[in-house]
Amino acid sequence: PESEALTLRGDLNAKFFDALPIKGSLEATFDLSIAPGATEGPALVSVQITYEDKYGGSYMEEGKYTIHVTQPKIEITDCQYSELVNGGDGFTVTLTVQNAGTRDAKNIVVQYAAEDESIRHKGVQDYQTIESLKKGESTTVTFELRALPSAAEGKHTFRFNCFYRDAANGGSYENGADFP
Repeated sequence: PESEALTLRGDLNAKFFDALPIKGSLEATFDLSIAPGATEGPALVSVQITYEDKYGGSYMEEGKYTIHVTQPKIEITDCQYSELVNGGDGFTVTLTVQNAGTRDAKNIVVQYAAEDESIRHKGVQDYQTIESLKKGESTTVTFELRALPSAAEGKHTFRFNCFYRDAANGGSYENGADFP
């Protein structure tokens, strides 16, 4: 692979053949996988064939091939909440989570990440799991937050992260958004 989006599985990056019959063909298979954190788009792969003729001459042919990597793209597209909260009060945050990618996603986690210690998640669990989101589909998740009584007057920021693991559990992908 010439792109960081693809990795070669295993250590074997070459295949050797004793001879190629006249007008014959041989097949070489290589196991590639999408690298953790790879983004969607084209990924370039080079294939080189080196061979010798019966007189000892050495030759090389090279081909470049494009593989289009597809990924889910999980984004928070909307966030609804009360912009004015008194210290000590709770408030509800409703997020719209969308898969803007070209593949379906499974086991998505949306997690509250405290950017400001003055805003806390109510309850024990600071995340929610979305079982699946098909490409182009969106759903909403709701979180209960609370401004501490000691919170200073003014704007405070809170953050939500979305992440999922790829189908082979080889990598996780994360996207987040901050809200004042």
